[in-house]
Amino acid sequence: MSSPTFLRDLQQPHIVREVAGAGGWTSLEKFAALPEVAALGWPLEVVQQWLYDHLEWGEFLRDYAALDLSAVVWTREYLPLREFLPMTSGSTDDYMATVPDMHEHWTHTRRFIGVPAAWEDTGTWLVPPLLLDLGCLGGSAGVLQVVEGRTRVGILQGRTRDGLNVAGHHAAWVGRPC
Repeated sequence: MSSPTFLRDLQQPHIVREVAGAGGWTSLEKFAALPEVAALGWPLEVVQQWLYDHLEWGEFLRDYAALDLSAVVWTREYLPLREFLPMTSGSTDDYMATVPDMHEHWTHTRRFIGVPAAWEDTGTWLVPPLLLDLGCLGGSAGVLQVVEGRTRVGILQGRTRDGLNVAGHHAAWVGRPC
């Protein structure tokens, strides 16, 4: 097992300047190959959604400051709809609570990338969200929260509530304690 790695450890100038939002715009593959990132052993989709796209995002830095990233193992799983319905996100983020009531808006704003068609045709998202087992944070093992994909999960919750087409199972990247 590698030495502990926390989000603050990845806030080094040579790493931050390589992420998409920091103006570095290096390729995802080059970013994922940085020794500090590669040592995590995370799937590329997880690296992209969490570290590459949101490394400097304040809510992540606050909610996951104590999380040893090297102690999380990610697997792509297909979870039943019922597991997503009570799901929330980190404690400093209340955005996800607003999405179900505006699911039509959020679906429509993503029409150029095929989101409405995906929901109508398959009843699910195009990109699996990232979910974290709260056991990784010292909480209740087996309880999942949304790390990234808050809009996706909120759309699912709103569509379910409104009786629209939703699949019975949905793909997600799930981080669990190793």
